[in-house]
Amino acid sequence: MNDALIKNWNTVVKPNDIVYHLGDLTLSTRVELVDEILGRLNGTIRLVKGNHDKWLKKYNLLENKDKIEWIRPYNKETLGGHEIIMCHFPFLTWDGSYRGSIHCHGHAHGGNDHLNVGTKRIDVGVDAVGMKLFPIHLDDVIKYTQDGKNIDHHDL
Repeated sequence: MNDALIKNWNTVVKPNDIVYHLGDLTLSTRVELVDEILGRLNGTIRLVKGNHDKWLKKYNLLENKDKIEWIRPYNKETLGGHEIIMCHFPFLTWDGSYRGSIHCHGHAHGGNDHLNVGTKRIDVGVDAVGMKLFPIHLDDVIKYTQDGKNIDHHDL
């Protein structure tokens, strides 16, 4: 499983890309495994901490911690001309939700997709996006949430 996920990641993420990872990078607390995975991933990771990121207690022991630019519980920034709100957990409302900001989350494994339809909220977990198990590109996030369209993100 790890090999397939790493291969898929590296197919779409190039060495100089930045990836916003919305938590639960791994379920393992084994620092050696986390380190090995980080060493094989392309790009630089900006990590929004998830509830299963227990390995972060051993962050200072990682040799490949330079792969992670920062770790936060929440992130808000403008990307691609859109205000993006990022958290591991889905919000019912979020900063700017009534002004067109986009909320990206993980955690739900696609289980609340029916609640996201017609909103500017999207579950970007690799197991939620049509089980394709690839990171989703910002352009696809914007396309999916454009004007609250009810398109099926499984087709992204």
